[in-house]
Amino acid sequence: MLAAGKSTRIRTISQGKAKLLLPIAGRSIIKRNLDWLKDNAIAEVYINLHFQAEEIKKELSDYLGITQHLIEEKTLLGTAGALINVCQQQRNTKPWLVIYGDNLFKMNLQTFFSHIQNTSADIVLTLFDTTKNKYTGIVGGRVRCDSEKNIIEFKEGDESYISNYANAGVCWLNDKAIKKLISQNFFDLSKDFFPYVISQSELKIKAYLLPANEFCLGLDTPESYKEGVAILQEQGVLQHDCH
Repeated sequence: MLAAGKSTRIRTISQGKAKLLLPIAGRSIIKRNLDWLKDNAIAEVYINLHFQAEEIKKELSDYLGITQHLIEEKTLLGTAGALINVCQQQRNTKPWLVIYGDNLFKMNLQTFFSHIQNTSADIVLTLFDTTKNKYTGIVGGRVRCDSEKNIIEFKEGDESYISNYANAGVCWLNDKAIKKLISQNFFDLSKDFFPYVISQSELKIKAYLLPANEFCLGLDTPESYKEGVAILQEQGVLQHDCH
């Protein structure tokens, strides 16, 4: 789980807190993401930390039911660098599931894993359709696919780029992709690694499209935070919160 960001765009309502510590109906974003992982049978998670690392550690100190490995970065390593750091520390180049910890998701991971088992891709990137899925926040990573769901273009931070498909912040990388990531020592997954993979023929990157009833909520700004809470209330997520 990528959780090291500085939360600069949401400071007017976070009052200096890390975004992951913001409460939604009394429960922090990071705990809600751990709830989601646990509900999807994930037993172990590695979390990279930087901004307000000690406060996040304290928040998670009473969380039970999932094994946590908290890895503090003294300097920000980027989304790719964080994954490289974990792999090198654990001496582990096995496949990894990577999630962006400052989003909130309604997504069946078991369906996602079943999809992975039936694909020949080295990387599977979850996308949402801006015309079908509920979403909030700044839609950064826009993606274009061919008819076979091969990702053929990835544009990060280009608001003029027109595509209905956007990065949902959940991806899977196999051992071959992990080894390539480490060997190239990339900093950012979206800006560096994914475009590199698309430009090469060595690795195959495919899309997994979120079903229309699932969503990714980016909580980048005060406005998107409020919109996200409204969607969760509308979907009945908060009313049936039993964690």
